[in-house]
Amino acid sequence: MSKLFVDSIEPKTTGGNLTINNTVLFPNKPAFRVLGPSSTQNGQNLTSGYLNITWWEHTTSQAFINNASNFNTSVGNYTAPVTGIYHYDISVSVNNVASGYYSIWMQINGAHTNTQPYSITDPTNGSAKDTITNSGLLSLTAGDTVKWTHKADPDTSVDFEANRSAWSMYLVG
Repeated sequence: MSKLFVDSIEPKTTGGNLTINNTVLFPNKPAFRVLGPSSTQNGQNLTSGYLNITWWEHTTSQAFINNASNFNTSVGNYTAPVTGIYHYDISVSVNNVASGYYSIWMQINGAHTNTQPYSITDPTNGSAKDTITNSGLLSLTAGDTVKWTHKADPDTSVDFEANRSAWSMYLVG
């Protein structure tokens, strides 16, 4: 039987810590969590088809996690630092979808496809509040960018509820 002796093992991600001395630590595993707007966003204009969701809050230390610094706070997207399987979870709380539907769609590398995650809500009346949720696993290649877009049709305006939306992703393996 062979034995492997090493002084240290380094993680594939920048800035990560992995210690093997009866304990395994990997605190900087790629992960992020952001919240939706901290105040209700009334009458958000959605007249131009699918628009990027950019109102993610990243100022509250309890809400904002950005291990490995791969969430871009300016444009609201995540760049996978390593190739692997990632878990994602999103919820968006909307109000005042008067007619038709409101939908969110994931974009990977700037493109929508029918195989990428999406969710649609169709409230029965304009005062109904609804929360769209979606979660799953993605196979990403290092450098892939992920973002969410949204659309209301035939409505052109919806309200986003304060403190009721969130998006997170992390590397599973």
